[in-house]
Amino acid sequence: VFAIEAPDATLLQRLAAFDIHPSGPLPGRAQQPPTADCAVLELAALAALSPLISGLVEARVEAARRPLRLRPVAMQWQWLDRGMLELSFELPAGSYATSVVRELCDARDASGADLQVPA
Repeated sequence: VFAIEAPDATLLQRLAAFDIHPSGPLPGRAQQPPTADCAVLELAALAALSPLISGLVEARVEAARRPLRLRPVAMQWQWLDRGMLELSFELPAGSYATSVVRELCDARDASGADLQVPA
């Protein structure tokens, strides 16, 4: 984890290649806080959770950061029948398949398009 003031061409290239990722907070104690615009954004996002965050600090839960995106690899799919789609993919440690499936469903809902289901 590292902070940047302004991204340069190398960082933008690494970001596009999924070598590095923007991150979000996992609140707790002893976290190096973000700076500038990132600090304002995160403080606003977490403001309503202040009592929970205080509890995490009191319980001595260590703060951390988590990537805000992931890229599934080796994705495969097949229709088993008209109502059943089988998906397979690999994820990095700490990622959840349910998050990928949720995003696929949300993307479909947002587009309004029907899935191409075989006859």
